[in-house]
Amino acid sequence: MPPVPPLTPAAQNIVRSIQQHTDTLRIDCEDHIRGLVQFFAKHGTRYTRWTSSLYFTVGAIDGDVAAMLEDWIDTWGRLMPLQSLGFDNAEALLESHPPLAKAFAALSTIKTLHIRNVGRLAHDMLVEMKSSLLSAELSLSDDPLRLPRELRYSDPIRLLLASEATLRKLKAESATTNTPEGSLNKYPKMRELELNWVDVPSTYDYVAAFPNLKYLTISSVLPSRRGDLWTNCERYRRFNQDSQDSHGSWTSLARVKGSILDVYVLGLRCSVEALELVGTTASEDRHLSMLGAVIEETEPTNVKLTADSDHIIDDGLIYAFDDKKIRGFEFRKLEIIVTVDCNIPGHRVGDTVDYIAGAIHGLRIEELYLTFDVKATNDRSTGADAPERSYLARTNLKYFGGRIIGRVTRLKMVSVSVRGLRPGEPDAYEDAVLWAAGRARTFHTGYSDDEESDVEEEDQDEGEQSTDSESDGRLAEESSSDEETSSSEYSNAYVRAQSEEV
Repeated sequence: MPPVPPLTPAAQNIVRSIQQHTDTLRIDCEDHIRGLVQFFAKHGTRYTRWTSSLYFTVGAIDGDVAAMLEDWIDTWGRLMPLQSLGFDNAEALLESHPPLAKAFAALSTIKTLHIRNVGRLAHDMLVEMKSSLLSAELSLSDDPLRLPRELRYSDPIRLLLASEATLRKLKAESATTNTPEGSLNKYPKMRELELNWVDVPSTYDYVAAFPNLKYLTISSVLPSRRGDLWTNCERYRRFNQDSQDSHGSWTSLARVKGSILDVYVLGLRCSVEALELVGTTASEDRHLSMLGAVIEETEPTNVKLTADSDHIIDDGLIYAFDDKKIRGFEFRKLEIIVTVDCNIPGHRVGDTVDYIAGAIHGLRIEELYLTFDVKATNDRSTGADAPERSYLARTNLKYFGGRIIGRVTRLKMVSVSVRGLRPGEPDAYEDAVLWAAGRARTFHTGYSDDEESDVEEEDQDEGEQSTDSESDGRLAEESSSDEETSSSEYSNAYVRAQSEEV
């Protein structure tokens, strides 16, 4: 019998991980596999109970090494309390030794699966799996913008039928779905579905397969398809709505996330408690009408909207909330995240705030959260960071809060914040939180009552001007008739807040 070759440094690393009772073994190269095989041949029975997760970052490997791995999975994998299994390049690994697919499929304790690049062999492994999965994350192509050559390799509903009775959470990239009418393939326990880079959103396929779904996230490659984008969107939206009208839809969803365009194409025929929407340049000329249609159809109580400042001002996106059909809705929480360049001028920030206040002034909203998300901006000539300090790093956020809360008469609370400033450029002021107590409008900065009074005393000791407290006192004494004249409220709040601007 030939002597066993010494372990390479890489093999020694995996052995150390095993000896340290690491719960996840990460297989990055052929030497890791050789180390596993040699170590378990001598000490396997003492260490099988520690490993709960196997993750293969390695793809194609030598056929002999792959055969060693198959034998190791057959002998030791079944004795481990494996809960999680992952592949960064499944098809390439399985092609190194096709019997590997059957060895992995025979594992019966896996609850969480992560797999990238599904072809014929990975498909066979998935459909024959003996494990009952609770969660699966599938990337069905090695290129997120290109579907697999055979569509049967890209339909997660069919690929995961072995876990039909147990699956609760699914995330899939480059997926297609094609559920035949009357299909009996249902995942009754599925609650959370995330589909990224789907060819076309196909709402009824998701309804039929996941009847008890609560959380849906969607993104598509629709903008990259040939033909007129708007024509395609309208056609797919009508198809989705007709399918739901004919066969049914969910009663309600707890949350839906996606671009305005993709959620619009879904054409949902159910209520949604929380919408999280993102504006994109691909559909900016239709943003306003699409956003209005989505809100009207789903009647959410919580809305989170992320959009560029240009979408807010130039496209008038925010005025979807000023539609007479939507003005009757009651929103518990409205969150608006405005992405801006770090060198955005002050007047542009003010215009954004005014557009938002003007669009939502007639809404019934309990809480408004406005966040300016500062994007990294480089000087094109030098490639260096823009030298000018961001306007948002030196302004008083109460200034903007005052412009909103003085104008939106039914608003109970507004928070204004900034995130994403450059290193060394911290916020000059705390996030501004303003409350509307009855008909009086007062500032609150996030402190408790005792802390608030301490802060006020410190401010006075430092010799700050008394303009703020005088203004707050005037606002607290506003009469009930002031609420009926929102323009007067707006002016008072504006003047008071303006005195605080740096």
